[in-house]
Amino acid sequence: MTTAPSANPPTGEPRPARRRASLRQATIITCLITAMLTATTTLLAPPALAYTRGFTVTNATSMPVFVQGIYDPDGYLAGNPPEGAVLMPGLQHEFQLTWQFFGKEKQLTTVAYQTQGAGSTWKVAMIVYATTGYTASKCLAYPSNYQCIPAGLTPPTNPNTTGQNILLLDPPGTVIDIPPGEGKRQADTLKQLCNGNAGQVTCSFKPSKQEDALSGDHPVGQPVVNNGNNLASFSVAVADQQSESNSVNIASKAGGKVSVFGNEVNVEISAAYGHTWTDTHTFTQTINVPLPPHCKGWIHGVTPVYRVTGDFKASVGNTTWKVREVYFDTPNPAGSGAYQIDTEVIPPQANLKQSPPIVEVSNVYAATDAAHQQPPRTWGSPATQCPKQ
Repeated sequence: MTTAPSANPPTGEPRPARRRASLRQATIITCLITAMLTATTTLLAPPALAYTRGFTVTNATSMPVFVQGIYDPDGYLAGNPPEGAVLMPGLQHEFQLTWQFFGKEKQLTTVAYQTQGAGSTWKVAMIVYATTGYTASKCLAYPSNYQCIPAGLTPPTNPNTTGQNILLLDPPGTVIDIPPGEGKRQADTLKQLCNGNAGQVTCSFKPSKQEDALSGDHPVGQPVVNNGNNLASFSVAVADQQSESNSVNIASKAGGKVSVFGNEVNVEISAAYGHTWTDTHTFTQTINVPLPPHCKGWIHGVTPVYRVTGDFKASVGNTTWKVREVYFDTPNPAGSGAYQIDTEVIPPQANLKQSPPIVEVSNVYAATDAAHQQPPRTWGSPATQCPKQ
């Protein structure tokens, strides 16, 4: 007679206890596998995982260039300047390339830059590698004495072959000389290169001499009029304000700091000549103005200034600009102004609102002008001058 097997195992733990043990083992194994996968993923993940990679092209030449063409057949560009966009010296163009993790291993976009007239050309290849997310770039310049160099790399490797920041360069040793007498060109160059916005450009100012000089002639105060029939005398309090000026017509910032050139010129001048840079100073003086009958009188004059002359140097890549003999005039509070009274005959009850032209020739400044090799100052014809009393 055959005996049927028992529903419960003859030995060992009851079935519910064995199930719980199996569940615990499965949980432990699952946790271990998850931890291993997480560690493996962390080790193999590309650096700085993102959807795009950025590239910068800097014009480190002495000429404006423009985007002549863009070759991007696979559509990797996610942000870029358009064809024809002009890039001035010292400034940059930004490009964003899409990183396609499951795309081609070498994801390539090419951009060509050119000078006006096609005298020089730079071809820049920007690359993103799919499996790592690393970036690279290569570039060629024509003619061959021009250069195109990538720099600033992820990861750091040979700076002559790969990188995210590309410099377009002149031939090595290029020097652009801008002499005195070319004021507009000097001003345009400094405003373009040394305004603090062209981050790749370094600018410096080296003072070479300081002289005592005079400001330009200018009217001071309001005219006075004697509409009576007798000689009259007027006491005029002059408050003549003189501010910093320079030969390239670039304004200083608050506090007189001329930092638009990339460094504080006032600091350079103060250190060189031992006097405090003064942005604005008011010269005060009381002047007696005698006027014959039916005459109008007014005051004009000059104020003392320190004139500091020096050279600016701007550098980027292979190129150096030398802007020579730029001068800065700042008030000299220790000096005194020179003022002159001019007059003209007016009809009785004439309209007093219209300022007259300056009509008298003066020799007040002759000695000072000769000492500083300045031309004689003349103010027109003395034909309508009031008679001396």
